[in-house]
Amino acid sequence: MHRDYKPGKSHDIALIELTQNVECITPASLYTAEDELSKKTWFIGIGGTGSGLLGQTVSNRQNNGVLRKAENTIIQANGPLLKFRFNSGDLALPLEGVSGSGDSGGSAYIQSAKGYKILGISSRIEGTHFVIGEYGVTEIYTRVSFFGDWINKIIEGDVLSRNVISLSQLKSLPSGLTELNLGTVCNDIKIN
Repeated sequence: MHRDYKPGKSHDIALIELTQNVECITPASLYTAEDELSKKTWFIGIGGTGSGLLGQTVSNRQNNGVLRKAENTIIQANGPLLKFRFNSGDLALPLEGVSGSGDSGGSAYIQSAKGYKILGISSRIEGTHFVIGEYGVTEIYTRVSFFGDWINKIIEGDVLSRNVISLSQLKSLPSGLTELNLGTVCNDIKIN
């Protein structure tokens, strides 16, 4: 978890070290260029769903793990954040959408000649007057290109970076998690 993480503000990124290798899957690489503005991005998730007119009407639990994908266009790429807006009508892409509740932490991708690259990580929506999944809502993703050096140092095992730039263990549960709901959340996302 990044040392400078501020819930609802910035640096909403963490890395998890797996205990064993994953076989037969080629991982997406990180997008390192800083030219995301106006690019089309794809994202997937198993969170809540609905329609742009009503917003989210099916909860993460009711969705029951059905994988969905959507696309959108980056409207802002500054510092650690990417933003896109859920457009309708002539402004919308053919599969225009945004993430639903339960999709936080999911990736946004761009396709390149060398395969898929990760542009960002779902964080939150902007503003309090919108419903999740409603037309007009602005979604915020963590900008992977901004954190490229940090990600690579952690993956390479840079002990100094682990101590100075990140936390190797949580001192408290992240926003929204409590000891009472942690078991249910882990069960919902199939972590034992």
